Amino acid sequence: MGCGSSKGAAAVEQPPASQTKDATLAEEGSAAAATKPVGSVEVYGVTGSMNCMSAVMLADASGCGKLVPCMPHQDTLKPEFLAMNPFHAVPLLKDGDFCLAESSAILRYLAVMYSQDLYPADAKVRGKINWAMDRFSSTMYDDAVKTLYPCFGYAAPPEDRGAEGKACTEHLKEFADVFLKDKFVAGDKLSIADFKVAPFFFAYEHDMVKEQSFVEVPERIRQFNKDFAQACSAAGMLAQAGGFAVKETLDKGDGPAIIANTEEQAPVDPQSGVAENPASSVQQPCGCGFLF
Repeated sequence: MGCGSSKGAAAVEQPPASQTKDATLAEEGSAAAATKPVGSVEVYGVTGSMNCMSAVMLADASGCGKLVPCMPHQDTLKPEFLAMNPFHAVPLLKDGDFCLAESSAILRYLAVMYSQDLYPADAKVRGKINWAMDRFSSTMYDDAVKTLYPCFGYAAPPEDRGAEGKACTEHLKEFADVFLKDKFVAGDKLSIADFKVAPFFFAYEHDMVKEQSFVEVPERIRQFNKDFAQACSAAGMLAQAGGFAVKETLDKGDGPAIIANTEEQAPVDPQSGVAENPASSVQQPCGCGFLF
């Protein structure tokens, strides 16, 4: 006989169908979580790097990984790092045996693997996200090199800082007009495009950038910064990271001094007796990634 089918057996109370369904879903969710390597991703870089912080914040916010401090021009030249990225640049992602460089590529990978809501499968939504990211990388990153990097001491200032600041301001306004008609790039929710631009937009609001590079941050970009800070649990890393966050680095205000010191030490051409171009002595970003 089947258990509980005899007349003398006491009736077994069955849980409501809704509870049974909830328990089944909970078990399925637990099984899925057990197979997902949460916290195993490593993002190599530094907290003072805006390129690095886009990937670091996403890894932290999604719970899939963490920052591994890695100093450009030092740690990136070690054999073990070059084995992962022969282009010796950060950020670099390591997920098990898989390695990947370039901030945009890392953002896409992290979203597809661990946070798909940040990179929806809908082709039109992805198209807009990719468009915004590519627009930033193709035009606005050059603005950052000319306006933000001198303030950090990462690159020499341009000859006409006023003109470059004005151009940067216009590009920020254009980006806001085209891509920030809604709260974020892809609508009311965050996407990887927002993570891509957030560290840079955050840095632009610092007083030093206005004073040194003459960038006027549009109000719409300022509102984006506030909205991102509220929506992203990892946004605080831009302001505080043990003295080396984006804000903390700018607060020190020693970027121009670093540039000036480098210019004073610029090598002299033995033939002409004239100092070589001082800008060449300053660590510059390169096309293959981010050096600082």
